[in-house]
Amino acid sequence: MNVMNGISAGLLLFMLSSGLTLIFSMMGVLNFAHASFYMVGAYAGALVAAKTGSFWLAVPAALACAALVGVVIEVLIIRRLYARDHLYQVLATFGLILFFNGLIAWGVGRAPLNMDVPPLLSGFVEIVPGVPYPVYRLAVMAARALFHLPYYRARMEVIPDGEGIIYRSHRLDKTGGQTVPAAFEGSYRPVSAVYAAVPGTLEHFLTERYCLYAQGPDGGLRRTEVHHRPWPLQRAEAEITTHSMSAAGGLPVSGPPAPFMSTPMGGMRIS
Repeated sequence: MNVMNGISAGLLLFMLSSGLTLIFSMMGVLNFAHASFYMVGAYAGALVAAKTGSFWLAVPAALACAALVGVVIEVLIIRRLYARDHLYQVLATFGLILFFNGLIAWGVGRAPLNMDVPPLLSGFVEIVPGVPYPVYRLAVMAARALFHLPYYRARMEVIPDGEGIIYRSHRLDKTGGQTVPAAFEGSYRPVSAVYAAVPGTLEHFLTERYCLYAQGPDGGLRRTEVHHRPWPLQRAEAEITTHSMSAAGGLPVSGPPAPFMSTPMGGMRIS
């Protein structure tokens, strides 16, 4: 039972932390307050469930409330941080955490709100004979598995070096049966002013991607639409000491790199 509870809690934490990972990797913004949006939505759902007695009305209410708060914070605060240093983003979003914690304590109180598990998820199954396990915890684990995102554990470092960046990544997870260790070490810095990529050029082909792909368990590709403003680019020079990322995925490359850097930008939407 304790092992299954640990796995379930770990998968729930993964779903929460993946939001921070995706936002930072795709938009270049460190938003530590995204879990606060989850909290606001959870409280909204609990209040609606308490008023209506319906879990299935509480779910869309929670989603709508979290989305509304996210849009308001994006327009009023986050959008102003895109061009700022990451330290400003950390301080501002940490302040948002304190704000939302105080807001909930003032408006709802510090006592936890309970929600009844819906009948569809309220039963138990025996994974091991004689040890019943809640169905709703299995539902959380299934939701994690259905993401189909190719995430692997890795040791990563991003070190500012003047105007440049020193970046290191070494995959620790051996999942997937790769025989080549996936690793990257290098440094790069801008050598030009910011400019927009011209259609028909290599940098336009590499950066103007508007679809996100993930491989499903059946080997087929899943696609979702990604919408964003054109990436502001700078030409860069790079010194790469280790690069086996593509070879680990079965795509060996040769020849000198064509390095480009992107400055912070926002306004991305995934649908």
